[in-house]
Amino acid sequence: MILIAYIVSLIVVVPAAAHWLRPPKPIDRMTLGARARWLEHVRAHYAFVAHYGRGRPRRSHRHALGWVRRELAAVQRRSLFALDPRSAICAVFHPCGEALSVAACETGNTFSIWASNGGTYLGLFQFGPYARAKYGFAWNAYLQAKYAHDYYVDAGWGPWSCRP
Repeated sequence: MILIAYIVSLIVVVPAAAHWLRPPKPIDRMTLGARARWLEHVRAHYAFVAHYGRGRPRRSHRHALGWVRRELAAVQRRSLFALDPRSAICAVFHPCGEALSVAACETGNTFSIWASNGGTYLGLFQFGPYARAKYGFAWNAYLQAKYAHDYYVDAGWGPWSCRP
């Protein structure tokens, strides 16, 4: 039934079909959320034609579907890197209450990714040289939370001076 409705909509709207996939504004000026929604719409269309289409449109849509999937994954990664520190911690730790209290204590309640105690301990979770070397470090809230979670999985809250 859905397939029939889709085919009928194609027959009725075919002359205007080109505007379906055109973004509402230039791609480089779209917000990450708007771009993700547009790419999801394009992905659904390409997947439908790649599955139910015939001949050249099917092949070209199947080829383009790979690009759309890669682009959508890149947008989702960029949106993770754009999170503020509290949201990044909650995106990684489940539940996030304990991790938020540790990060608040470690950064002096600033939740700053630039927090430092004079150069030895850095970031949201105040990683020392050993932890930075073993688990990684980046000047990004999401990656700092991810590396802290890896450390937490290995050692619990023991290595941190602030505990939940």
